[in-house]
Amino acid sequence: MRKSYTNYHLTANQTASAYLENCKAISSLSFQIYTHIFAPIEAVFPLPEKLIIVPDGILGYIPFDALIKKESADPTLHKQHDYLIKNHQISYVYSASLLQEMKARKTNSTKGFFSWTCTDF
Repeated sequence: MRKSYTNYHLTANQTASAYLENCKAISSLSFQIYTHIFAPIEAVFPLPEKLIIVPDGILGYIPFDALIKKESADPTLHKQHDYLIKNHQISYVYSASLLQEMKARKTNSTKGFFSWTCTDF
């Protein structure tokens, strides 16, 4: 999928048919990845509005924001695709322990970024 994003622009064959084939590949692969990862989860319960993704290994290369939830009749109409990011706020964390640490730090914080008094100096 990642290669498909750049293949058309890095090749000498930049014809309309090559562009269409590239768009079809991106759309198809994006939908297939969504179907394998998120569709089984959504079959049990709806995805939350805020998704925190902790990818492991090769999954770290997947642009989850660009996954398509429904196949489109015209893969070249990118604005009309039902991208995962249209209905979900997506965040990435590359370690579950880091996520836990960040949550703990957030709840223990008593001062904001610019909160200080004259005695702090």
